[in-house]
Amino acid sequence: MPCKQCMCILLLVSCFQPALALREEYATHTEVVVGSKNGKATYGSIRQDSDDGRFGANVSASALFAGFDKIAEESQCGPPDEGQGVLRGLKLHCEEHLIKVRKAFSAPSLEKIWEESDINLDSATKGSGKSGAKLLFTKDKRYLVKTMTDADSKIMMAVMKNYRKHVVSYASTSLMMRVFGIVEDARGGKWIVANNWLPVKFHTMYDLKGSTSGRKSKEDSQDKKDVNWINEHMRSIIPSDDRERIVRSLKSDSLLLAESNLIDYSVIYAQSKYSLPQCGGWMTPSCIAPICDDTLGCGDAGYILDSNWKSVGSFYCQAGNPEPKPVGHTCLGTLFKSSKSSAIDMSFECFGIIDLLKFYGTKSAWERFFRAGYVRDVSVQPADVYKERFDKFMEETVFPISEKGSYAARVDITGESCRAWGTSSNMPSRWYSVAKVLLATSLILGLVGSVFICVFNAILSPTMSSKQFAATSQPLHNSALTTPSSEEFHAQGGNHQGQQYAAPTGNYGGQHYAQTHFYSRQQPSWPHHQ
Repeated sequence: MPCKQCMCILLLVSCFQPALALREEYATHTEVVVGSKNGKATYGSIRQDSDDGRFGANVSASALFAGFDKIAEESQCGPPDEGQGVLRGLKLHCEEHLIKVRKAFSAPSLEKIWEESDINLDSATKGSGKSGAKLLFTKDKRYLVKTMTDADSKIMMAVMKNYRKHVVSYASTSLMMRVFGIVEDARGGKWIVANNWLPVKFHTMYDLKGSTSGRKSKEDSQDKKDVNWINEHMRSIIPSDDRERIVRSLKSDSLLLAESNLIDYSVIYAQSKYSLPQCGGWMTPSCIAPICDDTLGCGDAGYILDSNWKSVGSFYCQAGNPEPKPVGHTCLGTLFKSSKSSAIDMSFECFGIIDLLKFYGTKSAWERFFRAGYVRDVSVQPADVYKERFDKFMEETVFPISEKGSYAARVDITGESCRAWGTSSNMPSRWYSVAKVLLATSLILGLVGSVFICVFNAILSPTMSSKQFAATSQPLHNSALTTPSSEEFHAQGGNHQGQQYAAPTGNYGGQHYAQTHFYSRQQPSWPHHQ
């Protein structure tokens, strides 16, 4: 019995030990990330630096488990502006920062976004995420408007200056969600206006964090997660130079988030693959809407390849002409060659970082504890651990190094492609190419056969010697031909129509004479011997 009691006590101690360690961690450190060293986050006690917006030292942790959460109470934004025009009745937050973000990405003003899409916040619907946030999209699908919790808005305003500096400085490469506005409605609810990373229709999308515990959706779900990605052997297909740039940008973005002690961000990713019929060659049909590469040749975008194909065209084209290249990272189209198909394959994929606004505070720490995050690969982790896992998953699993010998090239769209994109519903007949192949094969075989016969005859035919050739070329002698006498001719009736006789040969008057007559009904005149 005493032994059983001792075992119970040990079990209880082992259960509470992580909680005691957690209590000690918060009581003695109360830290957030303040910088980085060799790619890893470093820590300091909570405070807010008014100079660069990052978190540093010297803020008292009066509440044991509230230290991490107090930082969100401080805002780096001034008083909100009153909306004008179509925004009348709304309040615009952090405009002194967000107007610079819109300018960096050539985004329209909030007034123009509202006008062009006739936005009505009351029409927003609940999204598919577990947060239950409401959202709506603009008509061109390039922007979204989504509800924010009080915690989200406080955290966003607390890191606004640092966020603005980062995305403006790295506008050409950053994959971080672009916040273009924070709007407060008449009821006090806040909405975030941001870019939409998936402006094109996809059959399936993935939410990827790098965690595997609880990160699996049903097989028939359109919204999938990390384990689905691994089990389905998914991978990005992009040129190697684009891949290197994206991996560097992801690490830079995640470092900013780790420095701000933010976690739970993810990459939203969607991919569609298409097989473009080959065109423009001697053995292939002429092109309707060519997409060409010097190495792979041309594929035809003029056919309707699936229900989303025209949506892909709308991303590249506007009113029959290529869209001006936008600022910063966008969706990528890649041509590649598959050994399993004679067609030219195309991958179209869109992705970017979303859900930036979860602070690793008291609630997150307790969630990690109760979900055994010390030993299980749960999503919630301290900021530096989260960043390290996120970076590794993106570099090795989502954007791995291309296989040796593979080839990929970025899609280059022309006006000819845009004007005829997805205009034909009838795919080219496979018999068209088959007929051309058969015709070409017949011609080649005929030519080869003729050459073979000539060579074969030259080898097997007897070769005439020079002496034999000279003998056959000598003049004919009198004995070479026989000529019937006139008596023989008359004895046979004198009527040998069409019968050929050789005339006598010899010297007549000093001249060599030899000829052949075709005798008719008339008696020929024979030369008289002297």
